Amino acid sequence: MKDDILIVGAGVAGLMTAIELMQAGLKVRLYDTGQAGMESSWAGGGILSPIYPWHYPDAVNTLAHWGTQHYPDYFARLEADTGIDPQWLVSGHLILQTDINTPAIAQWAEQFSIRLEQLDQQQLRVIEPALNSKFDQALWLPEIGQIRNPRLVQALKAYAIKLGVTLSENTEVCRILYDADQVTGIETQTGQINGERVLIAAGAWSGQFTLGNRQLDVEPVKGQMIQFQTTPGTIKRITLNEGRYIIPRKDGKVLTGSTLEHSQFDKSIDDGSQQELHAFATAIYPALESALIINHWAGLRPGNERQTPYIGQHPEIKGLYFNTGHYRNGIILGLASARLCTDIITGNEPILPPEPYALN
Repeated sequence: MKDDILIVGAGVAGLMTAIELMQAGLKVRLYDTGQAGMESSWAGGGILSPIYPWHYPDAVNTLAHWGTQHYPDYFARLEADTGIDPQWLVSGHLILQTDINTPAIAQWAEQFSIRLEQLDQQQLRVIEPALNSKFDQALWLPEIGQIRNPRLVQALKAYAIKLGVTLSENTEVCRILYDADQVTGIETQTGQINGERVLIAAGAWSGQFTLGNRQLDVEPVKGQMIQFQTTPGTIKRITLNEGRYIIPRKDGKVLTGSTLEHSQFDKSIDDGSQQELHAFATAIYPALESALIINHWAGLRPGNERQTPYIGQHPEIKGLYFNTGHYRNGIILGLASARLCTDIITGNEPILPPEPYALN
């Protein structure tokens, strides 16, 4: 095998990239401050589409489109090789009170070959009988799917280890080490680890590392979510309204999220947010009024102002790479980002033009 690459962060970005690099013939050592996949990768909703995708740059939707085309085979392979079903489900996606004739929506749908329909009140009742009758129109995206985040990260971790990735959990990386313009390794709380290639995939924590004269514009954005228990099939469709979503799982659990809070690295939850999310969910699906809230948690997304993730090589430090800053889209962008990052590291022909994702 070729020389090692050290990856900082074992969320979806780090795990998927580690898998791709191992399959490309590299040896990979992967480090995480806590348990693999237990930050925003675990906490998210797993919708396989950006939220209001027409509001995002083409660079984001291009990654999402590539992932949508390749995820079905990827999920099937994960389950076959690990025995862990990530519960990929094409449940379709309702976006309430949205007009299909909006120019940005029409352009996005045509550019990325997205199937969508405008539903009236009667059609909505057929697609989702549990929906509050006050809603009289919605966009319907029947091909949008979802994944069960905790099961996905379990499968990714198991597959990475099976391929031979060396995983060091509960190991905080304090600094990236470099000499002039060449990376030389990392420093953990137990000492230095030498390496001529380092990949930063530390999610919301990526911006804490000093990288020469540049720094990744990544900051934590907290999102709180609640989970109801219902009878399976009570709600059938992913539903989006006013920036928040409701996601029904196969077993009757229903996720509702999420808040957007700039609170640094505070992951605390509060009763006010729970009440706010409960009111949002029950206004859309009155059946949730009688459902029990069984969980309430918070995660820290890796936000950045430009809305496009950082994928590529540091422009001044040789051997230093990054795959981070995916904000609310870590799952849907995960596979394409990992493949593109691997192509850049190995020198292979990239699956997509890398320039929009560069640190500049």
